[in-house]
Amino acid sequence: MGTGTERGKLAGAEQELPDGPIPPAPDPNRALDVHDVETRSPIQKADELHSTSHGGEGFKLTIAGQAYTKDEKGNKAEVPYRVEIKVAKLLGAMSLLRKIPKNGGESYLDATVRKVIGPTFRGVRTYNPEGAVPLNPAKTEAPTNIQFMTLEQLRQVVKERKAPIKLDDYGSDVVALRDAVVDFFLNPVGFADREAKRSADIVERRSLEMLNS
Repeated sequence: MGTGTERGKLAGAEQELPDGPIPPAPDPNRALDVHDVETRSPIQKADELHSTSHGGEGFKLTIAGQAYTKDEKGNKAEVPYRVEIKVAKLLGAMSLLRKIPKNGGESYLDATVRKVIGPTFRGVRTYNPEGAVPLNPAKTEAPTNIQFMTLEQLRQVVKERKAPIKLDDYGSDVVALRDAVVDFFLNPVGFADREAKRSADIVERRSLEMLNS
């Protein structure tokens, strides 16, 4: 860029330019990118993409371990087993599979292993998750940009960010909800007041539509 007082001068201007390349102009659309605060575990991340509560199809969980057996002669032994069980989500899955029903009986894991081992089965001794595979591996992560989010994804952003938006007011109107979420991200100052007025207008308009339907 030059040295001395001549460095970085433009058309005789006295203001010097910084050394190095000129930074690109900011992209206003980037302000609409929603990035997670990385406090989630890998299991939580997987659940947010593939659990049934988030619109996925769940997982196929592989569990292996040792089971107790006892034959007709009373001979006891331990035998290995490996089973695959479909679960709606990974977080808490093993606790659910090992849970004993309140009205008695055996856990779901015990019942599943019994089918594999047969009548000599007497109980599960160890159980170790070996891996989990999404039942719909083709499902991709939700878009990070608000402009491309579905209605359910927008609702999830509102809940995660605790935005003061009454989701019930918007119903299935994805356009109106997207506008509100964009406003929340781009103009946080005074948003709560603006949203309260917007919500009141929505309720008022809905009442009129119901009266005239």
